[in-house]
Amino acid sequence: MRLRRRRRAPPRPVRCGAAAYLGTWEGQGVALDGRLPLGTFRITLEQAAVGEQLGRLRQTDQIGGVCVDVL
Repeated sequence: MRLRRRRRAPPRPVRCGAAAYLGTWEGQGVALDGRLPLGTFRITLEQAAVGEQLGRLRQTDQIGGVCVDVL
């Protein structure tokens, strides 16, 4: 699966090199060497302290079913 950055997150101070991963990323997922479409994956990552919510992963399948995972 290839994800491309959808929009840039506002600059925030980060203590490590993870700042490049903050923001929203979106892309199409496939399986079986590209023969089986899995739908659209969208992940939003924010700066968080230990034990806090880091972001959300949203997957929308081919018939419109949606699954949201809290990270």
